[in-house]
Order: sequence, then C-alpha cells, then structure tokens
Amino acid sequence: MTESTNPKPPAGLSKRAQALWSATVSTVSLAAAELELLRHACVALDRCDEAAEVLARDGVVVTDRYGSPKQHPAADVEARNKALFARLVAQLGIEAPSSPKRVRRPASGPLAVDVPPRPAGVTAEPRERIRLA
Repeated sequence: MTESTNPKPPAGLSKRAQALWSATVSTVSLAAAELELLRHACVALDRCDEAAEVLARDGVVVTDRYGSPKQHPAADVEARNKALFARLVAQLGIEAPSSPKRVRRPASGPLAVDVPPRPAGVTAEPRERIRLA
C-alpha cells in the first residue's frame, strides 16, 4: 500500500496509539476486520495508558469510605486493557515494542517459551511478524 492509500487513524486516539496505527497500516495490508481489531488494540492501549497515569497520581492503594485500604479501580482497568491489547496484537501478528516473552520452566528439562495458540476458527496462513519502534 502506498502512504496515500493507508487508512487514517480513527479519531480520538492518543499520539502513541496513532503512531501504532500508522506504523502497522504502512507495513502490512489489513482486511477490514483486521483494521477493526487494530482499532480496538489502539483504544485498549490508550485506556491502559490513562489508567497508568491515574495510578501514578493516586497510587495503587486507596482508602474506601470506611477507611479501609483497597486496590484502586484503575489497577483493574489497566490490567484488563493490557491483556486485551496483548491478545489483539498477537492475533494480528504484530510484535509490540518491548513486549517480553513469557518464559516458563518445565518440571524437568530446559526452559521453554510459551507461544500463544492460534485462536479457534482462524485458518489463515501466519503473517510475517513486524517490529514496531
């Protein structure tokens, strides 16, 4: 795709999410359904960043109306959107910047790296992985 025919980022995205969108659509040709998945990934990234800002300001633990400490609600928002972003990016075959590989140690033998399984019903050939800066 040439730069002039790349879909523009959806309105309302942060600069970071717009950069992710632009880098992805300029590197890979996406079908309409994949563009929708990319849009959801960008929104999840923005929500995760917004929740992280709230947590940085307020802290992870807050006091409820009874004076008891509890987890800040934004911690759950951040965690859920981080997981959603990771799933969507994996489904699209995009390697997100600084995405660590999950490593597990089996009961015996060498270390193994978990590779997320292909979602049920997906029969397309695997996409080439791209690294976003």
